Order: sequence, then C-alpha cells, then structure tokens
Amino acid sequence: MGDFDYKEFIRRTKKALAQYESYIKEHPEEQSYSRTLFINACLGLLMVPHKEMIESLPKDSVKNWGIDEDNIKIEKNKSICKIATHLRNAVAHSRFEYNCREMSVPIEEIIFTDKFNKNCSNNFEATLDYKTFKDFVLNIADFALDH
Repeated sequence: MGDFDYKEFIRRTKKALAQYESYIKEHPEEQSYSRTLFINACLGLLMVPHKEMIESLPKDSVKNWGIDEDNIKIEKNKSICKIATHLRNAVAHSRFEYNCREMSVPIEEIIFTDKFNKNCSNNFEATLDYKTFKDFVLNIADFALDH
C-alpha cells in the first residue's frame, strides 16, 4: 500500500454527500438525514486531512469564512487555522451537541467544545448554525484540495 491520498478521500466524501442530496431531491417523500450525514462526513472533511494541512490554513479571522466571532467563546485566537483545529478536535472527541432530540427534526444549531487536555475544563466553545458549520467545513475541504 502506498501513501494515503487524503485529497482523494475528501473528493470521495464530497461526492457521497452530493449523491445523497441528489437522491433526496428525487425522493422528497423520504426523511432526509443530510445534516446528520454531513456531520458523519466530517471524518473525511476534517479528520483525515493531515495536521500539516490544517496548520497551513489562513491565519486571518474566521469572519472571512463566514463565522461571526461572537459565536466563539473562550478562545482568544479566532483565526481560521485555530478554529478549524478546535472544530476538528471537538468532532474527533464527540464534544458537540445539537439542538434536536426527535428524528424528524433537522439539526439547526451545533455547540462544539474543546479542551487543551483531558484534565482541564473547556478552553473553546463555538455555537454555530448548521449552514455556517457546513460552509466552513467545505471551505476547509476546498482549501485542502487546492493546496
């Protein structure tokens, strides 16, 4: 086996999401779990890209990629790179909550938390509406494919 091609994995993940969206459009009577699928797809969009890629993300403010800095608490450095790292950690360690408990209700808002280490309290919290989170993660994926 050769080196793992994370860019190919990102392409495949984006293709799988597009296929599901296409399916739901053709079958509107079906219950859509596209938001849940997207959060699951973060394995391919946030986790698989090498740490070096995450660290090469822009150091400018997340507001340039659509996140209101007021939605991020605790963290002082609100750069794209830093927030992407925290979101990656939050997803990897199941430190996120969403606002619905019923299967038929779409996920509208997600609260992410992260810690410096397992023995300290949260040092990062972000509350993002689903669309903002999705757009930010897809920007990361596109950045990884372009660099």
